[in-house]
Formats: sequence, C-alpha cells, structure tokens
Amino acid sequence: MDVATFLTIREQAKEGRTAAAFLMDQVTNFYKRCPRWTDDTVRHCARLRDVSVLAYEHIRSKELLKLPSKNSLKRQIAEVDSGGASIANIDEADLALQPEEHSIEDASDC
Repeated sequence: MDVATFLTIREQAKEGRTAAAFLMDQVTNFYKRCPRWTDDTVRHCARLRDVSVLAYEHIRSKELLKLPSKNSLKRQIAEVDSGGASIANIDEADLALQPEEHSIEDASDC
C-alpha cells in the first residue's frame, strides 16, 4: 500500500466511513499484544460473531483479520452502547455451535 492510499483511508476513517475505520483499526492493532478497538469495530465484530461463530473464529484463528476475542467483545460491549449487537447471547451462540458437525478444519477447504 502506498502512502497516498493510506492517507486517503485515514482521512475517510475520520469522516466516518465504516470500512475505512475498520481498516485503520486493523493497521493500528496489527502488532499490538493488547489491541484497543474503536466502538464501531466492537459493534460490527459483535454482530458478525452473532451471525456466525464458526466464521468469526475461523477468521481469527487463521489470522485473516485481527479481531477481538469473545471475552474482549463481552468486556468492551459492556462499556459501549450495543447498537443492536446481541452480545448478551454470545454464550448461547457458542452452545448452538456443534463441534462434531462444524469445525474450523471443515472450512479449510474454502
């Protein structure tokens, strides 16, 4: 990525563009041991994990994107207006995932 592209993404993030803000969180937290996430990223990640625990954990485990862990989401969402993300049901979503029927290894053929 060239500098001009990065600066454009950073400017769009400041203007509130969701994708640009998410990318900035990815870049900012790339090497951090204890990443700090924006409220919007927390809400979007909570919603994504709510839609599919399997997909979310696959993305995290394969390090395709750096995403907050389940515990980080639960902790941070308590400090943030949930914006519709049903993080309260995060443990129930985990229980609904049947490891014998769905596993991350099954998704490795994608």
